[in-house]
Amino acid sequence: MTIRRFRLPRPPSSNNLYFNHSAGGRRPTKHHERWRREAMQLVMTQRKGGLPAIAGRYRLDIICERQGGADLDNKIKAVSDLLVLMNVIVDDCLCEEIHVCWGDITGCEVTVEEICAIA
Repeated sequence: MTIRRFRLPRPPSSNNLYFNHSAGGRRPTKHHERWRREAMQLVMTQRKGGLPAIAGRYRLDIICERQGGADLDNKIKAVSDLLVLMNVIVDDCLCEEIHVCWGDITGCEVTVEEICAIA
C-alpha cells in the first residue's frame, strides 16, 4: 500500500480558482496561480525521488488551517487538481473517499493513501 504526505500552503477556495475570460473560456486567477506555483515547488521538494503516480483507487485526507468564514468543502478542488498536475495520482476520478477537516496547523496537510493498486 502506497502512502504519500505533503505539507502545502492553505489552498484557495474553489470559488476563487478561475474567472471567465472575455475571449471565452476560464482562466486561473492570479491568487490560484501563485498558490499553485508555491504548492508545486513544495511537492517537488517533499516527494521522495521519482516515485510513480498512484494509478489505482485512493483515499484523500486533507487538514486545512482554520479560516473564518471559508467553506471547508471548497478546499478540495485545488488540492486534487494539484495532485494530478504533479503526477502524484493518475486521475482524481479514482478517489474513493475524502476526509477534510480544519486543524490547528499552518497551511494544509495532505495524505494520499492507495487502497487498490492496479496490477
